[in-house]
Amino acid sequence: MKTTISIAVLLLALFTTIFTESNLLAASNAGRNFTVCFPKNFLNNDDAESKYAQLWLYIAAADTMSSKGNIYFYQNNKKETITFTVEKDSMIVIEIPKNLEILSDSIIEKKSISIVSDFNITVFGLSYDYATSDGFMAMPDIALDTSYIVASFGSKAVTGPNANLLYRYSGGVVIAALEDNTIVHVKSPAKFKNPVSEPYQDVTLFLNAGETRYLRAVDTLLMDVTGTIIHANKKISVFSTHQRVSIPNNTNGLTTNVLIEQTQPISILGNSIICTPHKSPSSKLKTLIRIIVPFDSTFIKVKNTVELLNAGTFKELFIIDTAEIIETSKPVLVAQYEQSSFINSKNEKIGEPFFLFCSANPAIYYFLYFHFSTN
Repeated sequence: MKTTISIAVLLLALFTTIFTESNLLAASNAGRNFTVCFPKNFLNNDDAESKYAQLWLYIAAADTMSSKGNIYFYQNNKKETITFTVEKDSMIVIEIPKNLEILSDSIIEKKSISIVSDFNITVFGLSYDYATSDGFMAMPDIALDTSYIVASFGSKAVTGPNANLLYRYSGGVVIAALEDNTIVHVKSPAKFKNPVSEPYQDVTLFLNAGETRYLRAVDTLLMDVTGTIIHANKKISVFSTHQRVSIPNNTNGLTTNVLIEQTQPISILGNSIICTPHKSPSSKLKTLIRIIVPFDSTFIKVKNTVELLNAGTFKELFIIDTAEIIETSKPVLVAQYEQSSFINSKNEKIGEPFFLFCSANPAIYYFLYFHFSTN
């Protein structure tokens, strides 16, 4: 049985930083309007739906009352609606038609999903396919903006069930438009399959409300889109993804998994972040942290060591036993990764990789309420 829990975390030390009203409102995962999508999961379903694919939305009431709402999406150019009611202190699970999974990395698809509620709710998504699945926390539309930096991962090559069969996987990014006449500029350290582009070449997209565009990296070192910078003339929803990744990316024989997370806009990033290590059966397993920089001349301080990074670059570090405080001179995006199975000398099966974004400024986030679900 699933239980929905609200936790209020009291900030013990006040910060002198002043935040705008929109920043404060955006500092929660609760809201009344959401724009989400389901990026491509399994590697082999390029042109047709996977028979194993399943897409779910988990919706919880965030206020002290029940909430009613609608989920809107398009099927064969016709607008469809799913109506829902979620009671106080509960969560519901809604299956989404699997043909809303974004399959093409060559064309625009109208596969955005809009969720509207009369009171505050929290929304989580889960994408499942054969031997691979990942979930994401949805951000309310009020938290979205026009500028983003992307975190993903890259894989060189890993062996599948057949040791002689070599797979190639790649990272990517999905952009969903909230309004008509949205113009998006993308500059990535990776090449994209379509439109064909060179690293750091400006890629321009034209999207209307409800439309999505999947950009996938190809034929570059590690095929990693981390550090991709996105600017649009109107609010957009951005999802970081990887078809199937092994972490670390230079080891054969590891389990692989899809990565999906909705990306935080640059406007709500912070410069003081706390990262905590994941717990696992192996006390020696390290948690990977990536600090991705959206601004030039950004100083990063970790363990009394200071480094200078420029926009579109990132720093990696590992934590194992204790939490780590990351302090920066300008806002940064921090992603935290779990490693793949068979990573240690004991050959322990410790699970598949995943990643998440660490909450940014404690001065904002630690004042508010958060919903999460446990089995």
